[in-house]
Formats: sequence, C-alpha cells, structure tokens
Amino acid sequence: VMYAKGEGGERSAKTARNLCSAGCEKGDAAGCLNLGVLLEEGEEQDYVKARSLYGRACEAGLGQGCNNLAILLRDGHGGDSDGDQATELLKRACQLGYKGSCNALPAIEPANP
Repeated sequence: VMYAKGEGGERSAKTARNLCSAGCEKGDAAGCLNLGVLLEEGEEQDYVKARSLYGRACEAGLGQGCNNLAILLRDGHGGDSDGDQATELLKRACQLGYKGSCNALPAIEPANP
C-alpha cells in the first residue's frame, strides 16, 4: 500500500497491486484486504474483484474486510444491493473488533421498542 501512496519511495500502483496480490495468493488476509482497497479506490476500479477480496479477508477474520464488503453490498457496487447481508456483515465486523462498523450499526438497525 505504501507503493500506491508513494510513501518511502516512488509511487507505483502496479507494484502495490502485485505485492498485495502475491500476499493474498499465499493466504495473507491483509494482502487480500489491501488489494481490495486498491481495486475499489484506484484508477482502475474493479468492484467485482474488490467484493471477492473483501469476502476472503472477512472469512479470514478481518473485520475491516467485512465492513468494506458491507459497504459495497449496501451501495450496490460490483453487483446487486443487499441491505440485509450488509447489516449482517457490519455486525460481524463489529464482533471482530472493527469499531467503524460498531458505530454504523445504530444508524441502520431499527430501534427496539
């Protein structure tokens, strides 16, 4: 990711993608997550691949992966919108300790009388 931002050296989105991809292929969930971010936010956006990568990161227990997948599902990026699945993923992300998801849950869940 530092290559994508140009931190500590020359900026190279391609190098960043290659390094993250190599890590993800070796089972590094953070590599999958970071590659998903690069594909979602980079110059060559690919929401379909980002969804898949965030799913892998989520399944590996990274709350941010669950959170990011929830946002894509909620907004319909890379496929159909699914608010119910997005809510479940936000709950899982919160359970995994990703505080951004915990903060978002009250805004999307109906109040219990």
